[in-house]
Parts: sequence; C-alpha cells; structure tokens
Amino acid sequence: MYQTTQQNPIDRLFLRMASLYGKLWFDSWGDTPIDEMKADWIDAIRRNKISLMAVFKACDKCADEGVVFPPTLPQFIQLCKASKPSEMTKAIGRQFTQEELQKNHERMTEISTSMTAKSKTDYKAWVKRILANHERFPENSVKAAKEVEAMTA
Repeated sequence: MYQTTQQNPIDRLFLRMASLYGKLWFDSWGDTPIDEMKADWIDAIRRNKISLMAVFKACDKCADEGVVFPPTLPQFIQLCKASKPSEMTKAIGRQFTQEELQKNHERMTEISTSMTAKSKTDYKAWVKRILANHERFPENSVKAAKEVEAMTA
C-alpha cells in the first residue's frame, strides 16, 4: 500500500505517472506548464468527488493492465470512477449455483405467499362481538361492523 508522506497528493500522483510513463507523460501536455496541469487535474478530481484511494487505485490499474500511453484527464477520471467499490461490484459477474437458485426461488415463493395469503381474521366473529356490545365501542367501529355484516350476509 502507499505510505503516507508529507508530499502533496497531486505531486505524488504526477510522480507516480512519471514513473509509469516517463517522457510520454510529460510530452502529453505539450507546452503547458506543469503547475497548470496539476491545477486542472486537482480541479477535475475534486469536482468528481474522487477519493485519494481511488486516484491511486487508478494508477495501479494503469500499471497492472499495461496501459501503454498515459491517460488523458477524462480517461483518468473514468479509471478513478471504475475503481470505486460500487462500480467494481457491478462489473463482477456472479454465477449462482443451482442450489443457490433453488433456495432463492423457495424464499421468494415463501415471501410472495405470505404477502398474498388471505387474512386469518374472522370478520364475522369480529362483527358479532362489536354488535353484541355496541355500547362499549366507538360509533365508527359499530358503523363499520354493520357495513361488514351487510356485505357478508
């Protein structure tokens, strides 16, 4: 992993890219001064809310995958975004075993059945209880019980 130093992160990034690409890295800017390049890169990294960890993972990706030419700033931003765990997770294909698929299917069926199962409430008994003791229940409960009784009669 990368050691924490007092060196400015953008300087560390540019040094890392220089170590990967040498003269190609510096030649890719033309006559643009290095301080202007650093300012543009810092601005883009901040604007895209990219973490320092993602920046250096993108550098590692360039090295590990043998990227021959130094990335442009937009290409580098895309590499950084692809280094975020959520993006990496999306890219990983997941093949479920037949057993896992069967268990998942059974669980989904169980959930679906429980959500669509008819209520076990005995509405007729509920209506009888309320109507038999109507003075103990609020007026709206008695009214609802009478409506249910009329619908189920």
